[in-house]
Amino acid sequence: MQPIRFTLIATAACLALQGASLKKYADQPLVVTIVETSDLHGSLLPYDFKTDKPKATSLANVVTVVKQARAEKGRETLLLDGGDNLQGQPVVYYYNFVNTKAPHVVSRMFNWLGYDVVGVGNHDMETGHDIYDKVGKELKAGYTSANLVRESDGKPYFAPYRIVKKGGLKIAVLGFTEPGFVKNFPKVLYSGIRVEDMVESARQW
Repeated sequence: MQPIRFTLIATAACLALQGASLKKYADQPLVVTIVETSDLHGSLLPYDFKTDKPKATSLANVVTVVKQARAEKGRETLLLDGGDNLQGQPVVYYYNFVNTKAPHVVSRMFNWLGYDVVGVGNHDMETGHDIYDKVGKELKAGYTSANLVRESDGKPYFAPYRIVKKGGLKIAVLGFTEPGFVKNFPKVLYSGIRVEDMVESARQW
């Protein structure tokens, strides 16, 4: 796992569509640095508890990248995660199945880092309702996935998208969950949820 970092430069031409409040960017473009993590699989600390050896990468390493990005003057930082965090290292299983009453370690660390949007991965669904429902409520950003809908009424089970404000600009982030997990996981893990095609869901939203 490596943090992915790239920069989005919103030019005056694009911002003109957003209204007069963004005229201040006509001479100086708004620069948004996007830091994105994905597939942590419980690697929150730089240590592999399965092999009992240090790890080269973890969420703890991402803290440095985020701090550096947020410290850059004249820029905004958008922090995203693509999911697959609740399965993998023993540290997350401990909060999944042993210390279930305490706030989950993933939600605590994500809230501390100030994630703007958190997606739902197929391996997050693997943990079952008791776990991902709890973590979704604990996350300040909540969970985002447009193609996981309630079987009862077809409405999104999680928030389909998030609107994040950065430097006066509203950024919409639409989330999706890889649908292949329905072939591998028993229905009890996602009871009451229907998984829709990602492309069709994107067209709808």
